[in-house]
Amino acid sequence: MAALARSVLRYSARHEAAASDSFSDHVIAGLSDSPKWLSAKYFYDAAGSELLELKILDGGKGVIADAIFTSNQDRRNRNFLSIRDQHTFKKEFRQKRLMTLIHLFLIHRYKSVSIHYVSPTEDNLKQTQGMKALGIYDDVNTEVGDVIVARVNTKHVKSLMNPNGKELKKLIAKRQ
Repeated sequence: MAALARSVLRYSARHEAAASDSFSDHVIAGLSDSPKWLSAKYFYDAAGSELLELKILDGGKGVIADAIFTSNQDRRNRNFLSIRDQHTFKKEFRQKRLMTLIHLFLIHRYKSVSIHYVSPTEDNLKQTQGMKALGIYDDVNTEVGDVIVARVNTKHVKSLMNPNGKELKKLIAKRQ
């Protein structure tokens, strides 16, 4: 985990001062701060596009992981994310809950009540079931095989995002 913390690109002196050698401390610091932050970059897919890409970068600007998504709102003003694609490029960062943390960041940032995985893979299905087991999702449904709809457990996500960081530390340490 310490290698991940050292490899994450930091945006400003304020964020660098809050970061430590521990990935979990870095995540806790960023998500406990006001406003909330994580070291990442957003890119538009094309000029005028609503498609966004969140990239987690290492110190050499190599990409560790990414998520391509849109944020939408339904007619009842509920926010949901549409995940188009996601990758963890560096094998040493797989099964470290990095993608779960990326999803938590997006859920919190966009105040999402559900996540829609468009053209999902087997890995997406496994991930959503795993996040349901962790209590992040209340329910996971496959819609006509082309979309997975995961309903966010907003109460549990709120507890994970608590500024004291207690629950998030347990999640990162895989004690949850």
